[in-house]
Amino acid sequence: MLTKSVTAGTILYLNQTVAAKAQALQSEAAVLMTTHLPPNLPAQENAEGLYRGASVIFEDDDAFQEIVQKFSKTRTDSVDPEAIAFLTRHTGTLDLLRQAATRPVCRFTRDYPRPSVDMRLPEIQFFRNAARILSLSARYQASTGEIPTALRDVSSIIKMSLHASSEPILISGLVGLSIDAIAIDVLIDILPFIDADDLVLLKRNDIHNFLSTPPSLAKNIYGEEAFGLNVFSMFGTGEFEQWQLASLFMDDLHVPKSFYQQNSFLNPALAAYRIFLFPQDLAVYQQTMYSYQRVAESSDSYATKQTTLKNIEDDLSSGRPKGFMTAYLLPGISKAIENVEKARMRHTTALVAIAATEFRVAHDSLPEKADSLVPDFLPCLPKDAFLDTSRIRYLRKDDSVAIYSVGPNGKDDGGPGPEIGKAQPKNDDVGIFLRQAPAI
Repeated sequence: MLTKSVTAGTILYLNQTVAAKAQALQSEAAVLMTTHLPPNLPAQENAEGLYRGASVIFEDDDAFQEIVQKFSKTRTDSVDPEAIAFLTRHTGTLDLLRQAATRPVCRFTRDYPRPSVDMRLPEIQFFRNAARILSLSARYQASTGEIPTALRDVSSIIKMSLHASSEPILISGLVGLSIDAIAIDVLIDILPFIDADDLVLLKRNDIHNFLSTPPSLAKNIYGEEAFGLNVFSMFGTGEFEQWQLASLFMDDLHVPKSFYQQNSFLNPALAAYRIFLFPQDLAVYQQTMYSYQRVAESSDSYATKQTTLKNIEDDLSSGRPKGFMTAYLLPGISKAIENVEKARMRHTTALVAIAATEFRVAHDSLPEKADSLVPDFLPCLPKDAFLDTSRIRYLRKDDSVAIYSVGPNGKDDGGPGPEIGKAQPKNDDVGIFLRQAPAI
Protein backbone atom coordinates (compact mmCIF):
# COMPACT_ATOMS: atom_id res chain seq x y z
CA MET A 1 0.00 0.00 0.00
CA LEU A 2 2.82 2.40 0.87
CA THR A 3 4.58 1.68 -2.45
CA LYS A 4 1.36 2.24 -4.37
CA SER A 5 0.70 5.48 -2.50
CA VAL A 6 4.19 6.81 -3.21
CA THR A 7 3.92 5.82 -6.87
CA ALA A 8 0.51 7.44 -7.21
CA GLY A 9 1.74 10.59 -5.49
CA THR A 10 4.81 10.79 -7.72
CA ILE A 11 2.72 10.35 -10.85
CA LEU A 12 0.23 12.97 -9.69
CA TYR A 13 3.11 15.39 -8.94
CA LEU A 14 4.67 14.84 -12.38
CA ASN A 15 1.27 15.22 -13.99
CA GLN A 16 0.68 18.52 -12.18
CA THR A 17 4.18 19.76 -13.12
CA VAL A 18 3.60 19.15 -16.81
CA ALA A 19 0.14 20.71 -16.53
CA ALA A 20 1.68 23.85 -15.04
CA LYS A 21 4.14 24.07 -17.92
CA ALA A 22 1.28 23.56 -20.35
CA GLN A 23 -0.63 26.42 -18.70
CA ALA A 24 2.28 28.76 -19.47
CA LEU A 25 1.92 27.95 -23.17
CA GLN A 26 -1.27 30.03 -23.28
CA SER A 27 0.73 33.15 -22.51
CA GLU A 28 3.30 32.24 -25.15
CA ALA A 29 0.54 31.69 -27.71
CA ALA A 30 -1.05 35.03 -26.84
CA VAL A 31 2.26 36.88 -27.30
CA LEU A 32 2.91 35.18 -30.65
CA MET A 33 -0.54 36.08 -31.93
CA THR A 34 -0.80 39.66 -30.69
CA THR A 35 2.75 40.52 -31.80
CA HIS A 36 1.81 39.87 -35.42
CA LEU A 37 -1.68 41.41 -35.42
CA PRO A 38 -2.50 44.50 -37.51
CA PRO A 39 -2.38 47.70 -35.42
CA ASN A 40 -5.48 48.48 -33.39
CA LEU A 41 -6.52 51.74 -35.05
CA PRO A 42 -9.74 53.75 -34.52
CA ALA A 43 -12.92 52.43 -36.12
CA GLN A 44 -12.86 55.03 -38.89
CA GLU A 45 -9.50 53.64 -40.06
CA ASN A 46 -10.47 49.97 -39.74
CA ALA A 47 -12.11 48.29 -42.74
CA GLU A 48 -13.90 45.67 -40.60
CA GLY A 49 -17.26 47.48 -40.37
CA LEU A 50 -17.47 48.22 -44.11
CA TYR A 51 -16.67 44.62 -45.05
CA ARG A 52 -19.27 43.33 -42.61
CA GLY A 53 -21.86 45.75 -43.99
CA ALA A 54 -21.17 44.69 -47.59
CA SER A 55 -21.34 41.04 -46.52
CA VAL A 56 -24.82 41.47 -45.03
CA ILE A 57 -26.14 43.24 -48.14
CA PHE A 58 -24.67 40.74 -50.60
CA GLU A 59 -25.84 37.71 -48.67
CA ASP A 60 -29.39 39.08 -48.48
CA ASP A 61 -29.45 38.83 -52.28
CA ASP A 62 -30.38 35.29 -53.34
CA ALA A 63 -28.39 35.71 -56.56
CA PHE A 64 -25.10 36.36 -54.72
CA GLN A 65 -24.07 32.75 -54.19
CA GLU A 66 -25.23 31.82 -57.69
CA ILE A 67 -23.11 34.55 -59.27
CA VAL A 68 -20.11 33.64 -57.12
CA GLN A 69 -20.43 29.92 -57.93
CA LYS A 70 -20.85 30.63 -61.62
CA PHE A 71 -17.69 32.69 -61.85
CA SER A 72 -15.59 31.16 -59.06
CA LYS A 73 -14.05 28.23 -60.93
CA THR A 74 -13.40 29.85 -64.29
CA ARG A 75 -12.40 33.18 -65.69
CA THR A 76 -14.73 34.23 -68.47
CA ASP A 77 -14.16 36.02 -71.75
CA SER A 78 -17.42 37.89 -71.34
CA VAL A 79 -19.61 39.44 -68.69
CA ASP A 80 -23.11 38.09 -69.28
CA PRO A 81 -26.38 40.00 -68.74
CA GLU A 82 -27.08 38.21 -65.45
CA ALA A 83 -23.78 39.39 -64.00
CA ILE A 84 -24.27 42.92 -65.37
CA ALA A 85 -27.71 43.09 -63.73
CA PHE A 86 -26.20 41.96 -60.42
CA LEU A 87 -23.42 44.55 -60.62
CA THR A 88 -25.89 47.30 -61.47
CA ARG A 89 -28.14 46.31 -58.57
CA HIS A 90 -25.20 46.45 -56.16
CA THR A 91 -23.52 49.68 -57.25
CA GLY A 92 -23.67 50.95 -53.68
CA THR A 93 -22.41 47.69 -52.20
CA LEU A 94 -19.42 47.70 -54.55
CA ASP A 95 -18.66 51.22 -53.34
CA LEU A 96 -18.62 49.88 -49.78
CA LEU A 97 -15.96 47.37 -50.81
CA ARG A 98 -13.93 50.07 -52.52
CA GLN A 99 -14.15 52.30 -49.44
CA ALA A 100 -13.08 49.40 -47.22
CA ALA A 101 -10.08 48.78 -49.46
CA THR A 102 -8.85 52.34 -48.96
CA ARG A 103 -8.59 51.94 -45.19
CA PRO A 104 -5.13 51.29 -43.77
CA VAL A 105 -5.97 48.18 -41.72
CA CYS A 106 -8.54 45.44 -41.36
CA ARG A 107 -8.67 43.96 -37.88
CA PHE A 108 -11.65 41.83 -36.93
CA THR A 109 -12.96 41.53 -33.39
CA ARG A 110 -11.76 38.16 -32.13
CA ASP A 111 -10.32 36.66 -28.95
CA TYR A 112 -6.80 36.75 -30.39
CA PRO A 113 -4.97 36.22 -27.06
CA ARG A 114 -6.64 32.79 -26.89
CA PRO A 115 -6.35 31.38 -30.41
CA SER A 116 -8.59 28.34 -30.60
CA VAL A 117 -9.25 25.57 -33.10
CA ASP A 118 -12.95 26.44 -32.97
CA MET A 119 -12.39 30.17 -33.67
CA ARG A 120 -14.90 31.05 -36.38
CA LEU A 121 -13.61 32.97 -39.42
CA PRO A 122 -16.69 33.69 -41.59
CA GLU A 123 -15.06 36.74 -43.17
CA ILE A 124 -12.38 34.63 -44.84
CA GLN A 125 -14.73 33.13 -47.43
CA PHE A 126 -16.45 36.48 -47.94
CA PHE A 127 -13.13 38.12 -48.80
CA ARG A 128 -12.64 35.66 -51.65
CA ASN A 129 -16.23 36.03 -52.91
CA ALA A 130 -16.06 39.82 -52.74
CA ALA A 131 -12.83 39.78 -54.74
CA ARG A 132 -14.54 37.69 -57.43
CA ILE A 133 -17.42 40.16 -57.62
CA LEU A 134 -14.99 43.08 -57.95
CA SER A 135 -13.10 41.20 -60.67
CA LEU A 136 -16.38 40.91 -62.61
CA SER A 137 -16.90 44.63 -62.15
CA ALA A 138 -13.37 45.40 -63.41
CA ARG A 139 -13.79 43.30 -66.56
CA TYR A 140 -17.18 44.84 -67.25
CA GLN A 141 -15.88 48.38 -66.76
CA ALA A 142 -12.94 47.66 -69.09
CA SER A 143 -15.26 46.30 -71.76
CA THR A 144 -17.28 49.54 -71.68
CA GLY A 145 -14.18 51.73 -71.90
CA GLU A 146 -14.17 52.77 -68.23
CA ILE A 147 -10.48 51.97 -67.75
CA PRO A 148 -9.99 54.25 -64.68
CA THR A 149 -12.83 52.46 -62.86
CA ALA A 150 -11.53 49.06 -63.95
CA LEU A 151 -8.04 49.80 -62.64
CA ARG A 152 -9.51 51.19 -59.44
CA ASP A 153 -11.24 47.85 -58.93
CA VAL A 154 -7.92 46.07 -59.50
CA SER A 155 -6.38 48.28 -56.82
CA SER A 156 -9.27 47.43 -54.48
CA ILE A 157 -8.74 43.69 -55.02
CA ILE A 158 -5.04 44.17 -54.31
CA LYS A 159 -5.79 45.90 -51.00
CA MET A 160 -8.34 43.21 -50.13
CA SER A 161 -5.64 40.57 -50.56
CA LEU A 162 -3.46 42.49 -48.11
CA HIS A 163 -6.36 42.89 -45.66
CA ALA A 164 -7.21 39.19 -45.84
CA SER A 165 -3.63 38.08 -45.24
CA SER A 166 -2.99 40.59 -42.45
CA GLU A 167 -4.47 38.30 -39.80
CA PRO A 168 -1.71 36.05 -38.43
CA ILE A 169 -3.51 32.83 -39.32
CA LEU A 170 -2.29 30.49 -42.05
CA ILE A 171 -5.68 30.11 -43.72
CA SER A 172 -5.93 33.93 -43.87
CA GLY A 173 -2.55 34.11 -45.60
CA LEU A 174 -3.57 31.45 -48.12
CA VAL A 175 -6.82 33.27 -48.89
CA GLY A 176 -4.76 36.43 -49.33
CA LEU A 177 -2.63 34.60 -51.92
CA SER A 178 -5.80 33.42 -53.66
CA ILE A 179 -7.09 37.01 -53.90
CA ASP A 180 -3.61 38.09 -55.02
CA ALA A 181 -4.02 35.70 -57.99
CA ILE A 182 -7.48 37.13 -58.76
CA ALA A 183 -6.00 40.65 -58.87
CA ILE A 184 -3.28 39.60 -61.33
CA ASP A 185 -5.72 37.65 -63.52
CA VAL A 186 -8.04 40.61 -63.94
CA LEU A 187 -5.13 43.04 -64.48
CA ILE A 188 -3.82 40.86 -67.31
CA ASP A 189 -7.30 40.76 -68.86
CA ILE A 190 -7.49 44.57 -68.74
CA LEU A 191 -4.04 45.27 -70.21
CA PRO A 192 -5.15 44.78 -73.87
CA PHE A 193 -7.64 47.65 -73.39
CA ILE A 194 -4.89 50.06 -72.31
CA ASP A 195 -4.04 52.89 -74.72
CA ALA A 196 -1.68 55.85 -74.48
CA ASP A 197 -4.07 57.88 -72.33
CA ASP A 198 -4.31 55.06 -69.78
CA LEU A 199 -0.60 54.45 -69.24
CA VAL A 200 -0.38 57.00 -66.43
CA LEU A 201 -3.17 55.17 -64.60
CA LEU A 202 -1.45 51.83 -65.19
CA LYS A 203 1.74 53.12 -63.58
CA ARG A 204 -0.05 54.13 -60.41
CA ASN A 205 2.05 53.44 -57.35
CA ASP A 206 -0.36 51.02 -55.69
CA ILE A 207 -0.28 48.57 -58.61
CA HIS A 208 3.48 48.80 -59.18
CA ASN A 209 4.24 48.64 -55.45
CA PHE A 210 2.03 45.57 -55.13
CA LEU A 211 3.71 43.76 -58.00
CA SER A 212 7.18 44.79 -56.82
CA THR A 213 6.61 43.54 -53.27
CA PRO A 214 7.09 39.78 -52.83
CA PRO A 215 4.22 38.18 -50.88
CA SER A 216 5.02 36.35 -47.66
CA LEU A 217 3.34 34.00 -45.19
CA ALA A 218 5.93 34.46 -42.42
CA LYS A 219 3.64 36.16 -39.90
CA ASN A 220 0.83 33.75 -40.72
CA ILE A 221 3.07 30.82 -39.82
CA TYR A 222 3.84 32.47 -36.49
CA GLY A 223 0.11 32.74 -35.86
CA GLU A 224 -0.33 29.10 -36.83
CA GLU A 225 2.21 28.16 -34.16
CA ALA A 226 0.12 30.10 -31.63
CA PHE A 227 -2.92 27.97 -32.50
CA GLY A 228 -0.87 24.82 -32.01
CA LEU A 229 0.57 25.96 -28.68
CA ASN A 230 -2.90 26.72 -27.40
CA VAL A 231 -4.04 23.21 -28.34
CA PHE A 232 -1.01 21.77 -26.51
CA SER A 233 -1.88 23.94 -23.51
CA MET A 234 -5.50 22.81 -23.40
CA PHE A 235 -4.48 19.20 -23.82
CA GLY A 236 -1.76 19.38 -21.18
CA THR A 237 -3.97 21.08 -18.60
CA GLY A 238 -7.00 18.87 -19.23
CA GLU A 239 -9.13 21.77 -20.48
CA PHE A 240 -10.35 19.78 -23.45
CA GLU A 241 -13.79 18.32 -22.99
CA GLN A 242 -14.44 14.74 -24.06
CA TRP A 243 -16.18 15.73 -27.29
CA GLN A 244 -13.29 18.02 -28.25
CA LEU A 245 -10.78 15.20 -27.84
CA ALA A 246 -13.00 12.95 -29.90
CA SER A 247 -13.44 15.48 -32.70
CA LEU A 248 -9.73 16.27 -32.80
CA PHE A 249 -8.23 12.81 -32.79
CA MET A 250 -10.69 9.96 -33.16
CA ASP A 251 -11.30 10.11 -36.91
CA ASP A 252 -7.78 10.93 -38.02
CA LEU A 253 -5.67 8.91 -35.61
CA HIS A 254 -8.08 6.15 -34.49
CA VAL A 255 -7.62 6.80 -30.77
CA PRO A 256 -9.57 4.23 -28.71
CA LYS A 257 -12.75 5.45 -27.06
CA SER A 258 -11.35 4.62 -23.65
CA PHE A 259 -8.80 7.35 -24.26
CA TYR A 260 -11.33 10.14 -23.89
CA GLN A 261 -14.34 8.71 -22.06
CA GLN A 262 -13.06 9.72 -18.62
CA ASN A 263 -12.18 13.14 -17.27
CA SER A 264 -9.39 14.24 -19.61
CA PHE A 265 -7.05 15.24 -16.77
CA LEU A 266 -7.55 12.09 -14.66
CA ASN A 267 -7.64 9.67 -17.56
CA PRO A 268 -4.67 7.32 -16.96
CA ALA A 269 -3.78 7.16 -20.64
CA LEU A 270 -3.69 10.95 -20.92
CA ALA A 271 -1.76 11.24 -17.68
CA ALA A 272 0.85 8.81 -19.02
CA TYR A 273 1.05 10.80 -22.25
CA ARG A 274 1.52 14.08 -20.38
CA ILE A 275 4.25 12.70 -18.13
CA PHE A 276 6.29 10.70 -20.62
CA LEU A 277 5.52 11.99 -24.15
CA PHE A 278 4.06 15.51 -23.91
CA PRO A 279 7.39 17.37 -23.36
CA GLN A 280 9.04 15.63 -26.32
CA ASP A 281 5.97 16.11 -28.52
CA LEU A 282 5.88 19.83 -27.71
CA ALA A 283 9.62 20.25 -28.33
CA VAL A 284 9.36 18.61 -31.75
CA TYR A 285 6.39 20.82 -32.66
CA GLN A 286 8.13 24.03 -31.62
CA GLN A 287 11.39 23.14 -33.33
CA THR A 288 9.59 22.21 -36.55
CA MET A 289 7.56 25.42 -36.59
CA TYR A 290 10.75 27.40 -35.94
CA SER A 291 12.38 25.73 -38.95
CA TYR A 292 9.39 26.52 -41.16
CA GLN A 293 9.44 30.15 -40.02
CA ARG A 294 13.13 30.48 -40.90
CA VAL A 295 12.45 29.14 -44.39
CA ALA A 296 9.47 31.48 -44.89
CA GLU A 297 11.54 34.50 -43.85
CA SER A 298 14.70 33.65 -45.77
CA SER A 299 15.75 35.13 -49.10
CA ASP A 300 17.33 31.86 -50.21
CA SER A 301 16.71 30.44 -53.66
CA TYR A 302 13.79 28.11 -54.24
CA ALA A 303 16.18 25.17 -54.59
CA THR A 304 17.76 25.91 -51.22
CA LYS A 305 14.36 26.25 -49.59
CA GLN A 306 13.23 22.98 -51.10
CA THR A 307 16.29 21.21 -49.73
CA THR A 308 15.62 22.61 -46.26
CA LEU A 309 11.94 21.68 -46.40
CA LYS A 310 12.79 18.16 -47.51
CA ASN A 311 15.20 17.83 -44.58
CA ILE A 312 12.43 18.95 -42.20
CA GLU A 313 9.98 16.43 -43.60
CA ASP A 314 12.55 13.63 -43.67
CA ASP A 315 13.33 14.33 -40.04
CA LEU A 316 9.65 14.14 -39.14
CA SER A 317 9.13 10.91 -41.06
CA SER A 318 12.24 9.23 -39.64
CA GLY A 319 12.03 6.45 -37.11
CA ARG A 320 12.17 8.83 -34.17
CA PRO A 321 8.79 9.28 -32.44
CA LYS A 322 7.30 12.72 -32.95
CA GLY A 323 4.02 12.43 -31.04
CA PHE A 324 0.49 12.35 -32.31
CA MET A 325 -0.18 16.00 -31.38
CA THR A 326 2.60 17.18 -33.69
CA ALA A 327 1.37 14.80 -36.39
CA TYR A 328 -2.12 16.27 -36.17
CA LEU A 329 -1.25 19.95 -35.78
CA LEU A 330 1.45 20.43 -38.40
CA PRO A 331 -0.25 22.01 -41.42
CA GLY A 332 0.95 21.67 -45.02
CA ILE A 333 3.44 24.51 -44.69
CA SER A 334 5.82 23.17 -47.33
CA LYS A 335 3.08 23.45 -49.96
CA ALA A 336 2.13 26.89 -48.67
CA ILE A 337 5.73 28.09 -49.08
CA GLU A 338 5.75 26.73 -52.63
CA ASN A 339 2.54 28.69 -53.31
CA VAL A 340 4.29 31.85 -52.10
CA GLU A 341 7.11 31.24 -54.61
CA LYS A 342 4.52 30.82 -57.36
CA ALA A 343 2.82 34.06 -56.37
CA ARG A 344 6.16 35.87 -56.46
CA MET A 345 6.79 34.67 -60.01
CA ARG A 346 3.28 35.77 -61.02
CA HIS A 347 4.10 39.24 -59.68
CA THR A 348 7.31 39.26 -61.73
CA THR A 349 5.65 38.10 -64.95
CA ALA A 350 2.88 40.68 -64.48
CA LEU A 351 5.52 43.44 -64.31
CA VAL A 352 6.97 42.16 -67.61
CA ALA A 353 3.42 42.13 -69.04
CA ILE A 354 3.03 45.81 -68.13
CA ALA A 355 6.33 46.57 -69.89
CA ALA A 356 5.09 44.63 -72.93
CA THR A 357 1.89 46.69 -72.86
CA GLU A 358 3.92 49.91 -72.86
CA PHE A 359 5.83 48.53 -75.87
CA ARG A 360 2.54 47.72 -77.63
CA VAL A 361 1.23 51.24 -77.06
CA ALA A 362 4.46 52.69 -78.48
CA HIS A 363 4.82 50.29 -81.43
CA ASP A 364 1.26 49.02 -82.09
CA SER A 365 2.27 45.44 -81.41
CA LEU A 366 3.57 43.25 -78.61
CA PRO A 367 7.32 42.62 -78.90
CA GLU A 368 8.44 39.46 -80.69
CA LYS A 369 11.21 38.89 -78.15
CA ALA A 370 11.76 39.87 -74.55
CA ASP A 371 15.07 41.51 -75.47
CA SER A 372 13.09 44.30 -77.17
CA LEU A 373 11.88 45.44 -73.74
CA VAL A 374 15.40 46.10 -72.44
CA PRO A 375 16.43 48.77 -71.53
CA ASP A 376 13.63 51.16 -72.56
CA PHE A 377 10.78 49.33 -70.81
CA LEU A 378 12.63 47.01 -68.42
CA PRO A 379 16.11 47.40 -66.88
CA CYS A 380 16.67 43.67 -67.45
CA LEU A 381 14.71 40.47 -67.90
CA PRO A 382 14.03 39.01 -64.42
CA LYS A 383 15.47 35.72 -63.25
CA ASP A 384 13.38 32.58 -62.95
CA ALA A 385 13.12 31.80 -59.23
CA PHE A 386 12.47 28.14 -59.99
CA LEU A 387 15.59 27.83 -62.16
CA ASP A 388 18.44 30.04 -60.94
CA THR A 389 20.46 29.69 -64.11
CA SER A 390 17.69 31.02 -66.35
CA ARG A 391 15.62 34.11 -67.05
CA ILE A 392 11.85 33.97 -67.26
CA ARG A 393 10.45 32.75 -70.59
CA TYR A 394 8.82 35.02 -73.17
CA LEU A 395 7.07 33.05 -75.89
CA ARG A 396 5.12 34.62 -78.75
CA LYS A 397 1.93 32.70 -79.53
CA ASP A 398 0.17 34.08 -82.63
CA ASP A 399 -0.81 37.62 -81.63
CA SER A 400 -0.34 36.98 -77.91
CA VAL A 401 2.54 36.11 -75.58
CA ALA A 402 3.14 33.75 -72.69
CA ILE A 403 5.41 35.15 -69.97
CA TYR A 404 6.31 32.49 -67.46
CA SER A 405 8.61 30.58 -65.13
CA VAL A 406 9.31 26.87 -65.53
CA GLY A 407 7.63 26.27 -62.18
CA PRO A 408 8.47 23.81 -59.39
CA ASN A 409 9.33 20.91 -61.71
CA GLY A 410 12.10 22.96 -63.34
CA LYS A 411 10.94 22.03 -66.85
CA ASP A 412 9.57 24.21 -69.62
CA ASP A 413 6.07 22.87 -70.29
CA GLY A 414 5.22 25.48 -72.92
CA GLY A 415 3.85 28.17 -70.65
CA PRO A 416 0.26 29.19 -69.94
CA GLY A 417 -2.19 29.28 -72.82
CA PRO A 418 -5.38 31.13 -73.73
CA GLU A 419 -7.68 28.38 -72.42
CA ILE A 420 -9.26 30.41 -69.66
CA GLY A 421 -10.48 28.26 -66.81
CA LYS A 422 -9.29 24.97 -68.34
CA ALA A 423 -6.93 22.89 -66.25
CA GLN A 424 -3.52 21.98 -67.63
CA PRO A 425 -2.63 19.05 -65.37
CA LYS A 426 0.76 18.31 -66.97
CA ASN A 427 1.81 21.94 -67.06
CA ASP A 428 3.12 23.49 -63.85
CA ASP A 429 4.66 26.57 -65.52
CA VAL A 430 3.87 29.73 -63.58
CA GLY A 431 3.02 32.98 -65.33
CA ILE A 432 0.52 34.86 -67.46
CA PHE A 433 -0.92 34.85 -70.96
CA LEU A 434 -1.15 38.34 -72.47
CA ARG A 435 -3.34 39.03 -75.46
CA GLN A 436 -2.63 41.62 -78.14
CA ALA A 437 -6.29 42.63 -78.35
CA PRO A 438 -9.16 42.48 -75.81
CA ALA A 439 -10.95 39.16 -75.48
CA ILE A 440 -13.83 40.50 -73.39
